Amino acid sequence: MEQLQRKHVSRLVPADHRVLMPLLLAVTIVNSATLGYDSSVMNGLLILPAYSDYFHLSTATEGLNNAAMWMGGILGAFLMQPIPDYFGRRRAILIASIVTIIGIILQAASQNIGMFVVARIVVGIGSAISNGAAPTLLGELLPPRQRARVLGLFFSCFYVGSLASSIVNYGSQNIQGTWEWRLPSLLQLIPSLLAIIIVPFVPESPRWLIAHERNDEALEVLTIMQGKNKTDAQAGSEQLREIRDTLIREAEEYPRNPWREIISTKANRQRLFILCTFGPMINMFGNFIISYYLTKILSQAGITDTVTQTQVQVIINCWSFVVAIVGSFMLDILGRRVQVFIGISGMVSTLLLIGGLIKRYGGSSDTSGIYGTIAVIFLFQGFYAFSITPMTSLYPTEISPFKLRTTGIAIFRMLDSSFGLLASFAMSYAMADLGWKFYFINAAWDFVFLIIAYFTFVETSKLKLEEINARFEGTPVVVGVVGESSSGIDGRDTKGGGIVEKTMEPHKEVGLSPSWASHAGHLLPVSQQNRIRNRFHGHNSNNVLPHSNEAGTYHIGDVYAPLEQKRPWELNTDFMPYLKHIKNISRGWPSLSYLASWMEVTTSPVKWKYLTEEDRETRAKHTRVVMIDFPRDIDGETTRTSINSIQELRRLFEAYDFSHSPDHSRLFVIEDLSRDVIEAFGSAYDIDPHFWRGHISDYLWYNTRDPWVELEELPHIIRSRNFYHFRYVHPRYFRSKDSQRRATEEARRMNVLRRLDDDRISASLLDDEQASVNMWRSKASLWLRRNEKHQKHTLGILIVDPSIKEGHPLWGKGFNLESPPSLSSKTIPAIPVPKDSLFEAVIYWTIKMSMQQLKELEEQPNNFSIAILSIIAVEWLTVKEYVTTRLTQIEWELEVPDFRGHGEKYGLDASLKWLHPFRRNVPRYRKWVTNILNGILSDKNLSPTDPKDQSLRDLREDFLIILRDLDTLQAQVQDLVRVVTAIISIEEAKRSAEQNKSLARLTYLAVVFVPLSFVSSFFSMTSDVASLRTTFWVFFVVAVPLTLLSLSVTRWWAIARWLRRGRD
Repeated sequence: MEQLQRKHVSRLVPADHRVLMPLLLAVTIVNSATLGYDSSVMNGLLILPAYSDYFHLSTATEGLNNAAMWMGGILGAFLMQPIPDYFGRRRAILIASIVTIIGIILQAASQNIGMFVVARIVVGIGSAISNGAAPTLLGELLPPRQRARVLGLFFSCFYVGSLASSIVNYGSQNIQGTWEWRLPSLLQLIPSLLAIIIVPFVPESPRWLIAHERNDEALEVLTIMQGKNKTDAQAGSEQLREIRDTLIREAEEYPRNPWREIISTKANRQRLFILCTFGPMINMFGNFIISYYLTKILSQAGITDTVTQTQVQVIINCWSFVVAIVGSFMLDILGRRVQVFIGISGMVSTLLLIGGLIKRYGGSSDTSGIYGTIAVIFLFQGFYAFSITPMTSLYPTEISPFKLRTTGIAIFRMLDSSFGLLASFAMSYAMADLGWKFYFINAAWDFVFLIIAYFTFVETSKLKLEEINARFEGTPVVVGVVGESSSGIDGRDTKGGGIVEKTMEPHKEVGLSPSWASHAGHLLPVSQQNRIRNRFHGHNSNNVLPHSNEAGTYHIGDVYAPLEQKRPWELNTDFMPYLKHIKNISRGWPSLSYLASWMEVTTSPVKWKYLTEEDRETRAKHTRVVMIDFPRDIDGETTRTSINSIQELRRLFEAYDFSHSPDHSRLFVIEDLSRDVIEAFGSAYDIDPHFWRGHISDYLWYNTRDPWVELEELPHIIRSRNFYHFRYVHPRYFRSKDSQRRATEEARRMNVLRRLDDDRISASLLDDEQASVNMWRSKASLWLRRNEKHQKHTLGILIVDPSIKEGHPLWGKGFNLESPPSLSSKTIPAIPVPKDSLFEAVIYWTIKMSMQQLKELEEQPNNFSIAILSIIAVEWLTVKEYVTTRLTQIEWELEVPDFRGHGEKYGLDASLKWLHPFRRNVPRYRKWVTNILNGILSDKNLSPTDPKDQSLRDLREDFLIILRDLDTLQAQVQDLVRVVTAIISIEEAKRSAEQNKSLARLTYLAVVFVPLSFVSSFFSMTSDVASLRTTFWVFFVVAVPLTLLSLSVTRWWAIARWLRRGRD
């Protein structure tokens, strides 16, 4: 296991998460307590007579003092985004603390009301910056199941500072002179000083570090955050790559200034609406009057004693703190929306009660009424603390993506401060002028807020930040993918270095299948490609299919405008002679330049920007090779040597007793490819680079700008080469979409490009609707050469694709090529035939070659292909049977009238849609089988009588039968398309006939009513309406015969037939 060496992260940051987690909680408590103390100190100062007397406060100046901090909050909101984004989250907290300390010193030293107001503005600016940076830092460090609690506690600890302020104010009442109010002001320094002390002990946000190209430091932070003493740099590297992929994707989706991007998409506008409503809500629920005007409320309720008012303030802060803590832990139990609904409903009810009690008992000496009023005030504050307080820092952080996070929080805090400023001025006048009615008005707009929250708030409980983004986008999220998710603290919800969460399917919308959506995206105009990209928001970009919208457009240069400068992935080839050779000759053979780039990136070049150096090294060293040495004579045994690292392969090739031209036949079987494997074999055997080039990619078609196009060569050139490529498909059954997605992820982790084609048919009566059958496009490549010293022996290299572990082979078929033993046989195979690994199956059947085949091998080197071609033939037979099955199902449904509807699941439209994949793919399958027949199994290479060719002749007969079956299936598909099209035309004709009958009926009605309307209009053309009474009978005399005449004309053919029948 690779151990991380700390080079960038400060040694002050503890490596043990049991120490680090309390420090993160301390950041939460200290920053929140600073806000609470700063916000509540004014409430306490208003109670102190020395403060009011010193500044000669009036209603206007009292409101101005309270509003000053909100003015600073508005100014500070403009700094919330640039300072944390430029200097980093940690430094922003330090800057905020320093600014706050300067303001506090000015406040404590104030000589007049102007100086005091300026000081409060400075304090507001510092608090605003801290309020933006601290929650962002915590939200980007914490995992989903701890994020709600810690960020809920963040604003819940507001009451710690508020409580401390109340206690200090209560104790300072006994101080004589101006220090009665200067001391509480000066003690505001303590939380800010604690923040400066604690911040060096916590790490910087890894997302900010990655966004600023400080990947090594981010890797150290992510590794430290693994928890349970995990120092596996591999896991941290995986997370770093996934987070960076998300940031790159966001940079592509939101390339402009974040203040413009916040309104660029429907999802962002929804986020903006929530932020713009939730910000004002915080200060308009009624809590503002409790925090800043509790003295007035208590006076209205009949409590005028200063000591009693201070005691009530201390107790209500303790109560609010306890309830807020409970609310923080309930966020993931009740959910964000339910908890908000409970809180707002409770606040509406209690505000109505407060207004009624103040009207009834305000100014009276009835102690029961006064205590009842205080009790309801406590209930109101409890509802607010339970629901809104934990959400204040949590929800804006959750709903904003990384690039827009500080911008979103800045907008939220700007509106929060603006409405706080409005409330601080207006509420003092409103409470004075309206009295008890004010609480009824407040309850009314709380009800409006309840309706807004119901229709706009999105549930974010237990979701990763990435999955929350997908909720807004309305797209499905891929399981087990870490993009915007935070790193695990205790290691319990980490797997492979990343948080693994359940699949979320917002609005039950079915997303595009990754195996074909990338092709669909290629067909869209650039203006629409963001829509496709958004549907993939959140999946593992490191393993995206290359040359697709997910991977980005032509950032490696297109064929007409290649990159002129040095490519960013290029390597020093001084110690890679084979790669250097490929690059040198690629000018004459342009298709080889893609192989050179592939070797340098060690996978499809378009992925280079998603891979770290560690990723590329891991892929480059991937080695899984088996060397099979065949016996020199029939009495010998075939031996197998497994090689599982590039170091083993190099040691083998460099060993003094190893011969590259042995006195026997030898076959190397390679699973997948890598840079170092190609370099080792290419250098040792001087292999034509086109052998590797033909294997690394798998395309069905190209775009006109693609620089990776591999054009077919002239047939006679292909026949002259000593290598072959065999293309085929492996049908695989998946029980669910999740299983199919996991298989796609397996494919993306391979170095070579391979894909799954979903036929998108799962609607047969006996099929599982969640299941699917995918065609795994595969390729095998075989290189052959006679040994230089022993010409009758052959050296071969066979490359096969890795096998997907997810899902099942269709119908559970394996690769058993032998007849079963008879009843009398006492020999039962001791080793089971490999079923789930093509690599092992090829090796198994190659080693089990018969004595006759081994003898033939000396004269016919192509016999090395017997095992792989036999397995491929079995795969083609399975494909043939599957296509036959699907076509038979479609034919059966066409015979049943109940299925001739127009639904998505069954019907003519669905049948036609299902036929299109087969209409497109079967000709392609024919071509691949034909290429095998024209290549290694060509009749020109096989003698009809020579025994050495017997095994290959048998295989040729098998493939000819497969080709004839595919021809039959192709004709069947074309016939079915014609039949379905004809049935659709007939059904349309029937519907047209029915519509014509309806039109005929309407014609008869028109024949009846048109004459009546004409006669009616004709006789009504007079100004003397009264005279119509005398000619009323004329209407019927004229209208009835005219109507009968019209009907006779339209039905004349029927009347004539009736008359002829009468004469007969």
